[in-house]
Amino acid sequence: MKKYLFLFLIFLATPAFAGFESVIQYYNAAGGGEPVSYPDPDADWKMDSGALTTDSSGNGNTLTDAISGTDLDTSVYVEGTAAALFDATDDKLVIADASLSAGFWGKSDGGSLSGTICSAFNSASVETDGVIIAKYHAGNNLRTYRIIVDSATTSVEFWIGVLFETNNVGISNITQGSQQEHATDIAINHWYATCVSLDSDGTDYRIRLYDCGTDNNPESCSHTGTDATGTFALPMQILGAELNIGNNSDESTDFFGRIDRTTVWSSELSTGEMDAWAAELGI
Repeated sequence: MKKYLFLFLIFLATPAFAGFESVIQYYNAAGGGEPVSYPDPDADWKMDSGALTTDSSGNGNTLTDAISGTDLDTSVYVEGTAAALFDATDDKLVIADASLSAGFWGKSDGGSLSGTICSAFNSASVETDGVIIAKYHAGNNLRTYRIIVDSATTSVEFWIGVLFETNNVGISNITQGSQQEHATDIAINHWYATCVSLDSDGTDYRIRLYDCGTDNNPESCSHTGTDATGTFALPMQILGAELNIGNNSDESTDFFGRIDRTTVWSSELSTGEMDAWAAELGI
């Protein structure tokens, strides 16, 4: 009886609650006891109707709508009332490096080296690479980080820009990409969420994946596969590329499909904190 009373109290006290299933997810994530939550984010883009570019964190990281054609899908989404639809070349949502809030992960002027990004996505195609979110301009070597659905491996990959003193053809001081992947095949027209984090040294990473199902409006997302963890050989470089959702900063890697809630922290989240964020999806 006490256990059920405790669950009911969680029901009353959980701010993000919008369904009993979400309470169970919080309870299980904590292993019983107080439910795990997550720290205040630096940016929280929910991609809702009438608020496609809005940052609900209160930190002012408002996006610019550079999407062509239809920019919202109100029938297929995983959180809130809509998802951003990317269905044409060069579709993207963007914010300039200088416009990011103070301390933002990867901001060129005083940004954090450590950070976490969680994002929900639904790929319409994996025939070409598709960027979920990137602060990564390959053409100008302004490479900081990006999360991508890779066409060769059909997996979620986390890329960072690293500075080599001399590359393999003898050119000094050029930034190149270093990447790691999560060993789970991404199916098309299927909802997933991923959380990617980097530690304070800019080297230790985690890629965590959630399966949210094929329904137009999924009810929950569950952790799937084994987290990819490890250490990049060289630390991430902080450089001045703009931040884009749905593309590289140089518009070279289009995502085709839908991207929903995307949240950024300038700190490394624990897996429990990531799970608490994922528990708010599909409700």
